[in-house]
Amino acid sequence: MLLTMLSPRVVPQPKTCRPEDAVSEAGSLGYPLVIKALGQDFAHKTELGAVRLNVISSSDVALHAKELGTMCERLLIETM
Repeated sequence: MLLTMLSPRVVPQPKTCRPEDAVSEAGSLGYPLVIKALGQDFAHKTELGAVRLNVISSSDVALHAKELGTMCERLLIETM
């Protein structure tokens, strides 16, 4: 309750989903977003090209989810 009174910024919980569900999940978070491919072989996602930054629309989400979906079965979507 004290935190509510002080009005800190509350960051929405990241969502994990299948690539085909990414647009609907992203809509509940707001934009801009970060989308990351999830997998146990992805220790260095940036080096593998498995991260998309500054995703600003549902059409961007759909495009990046399709691209990342070729390398994984699950995505992590979170606000920037």
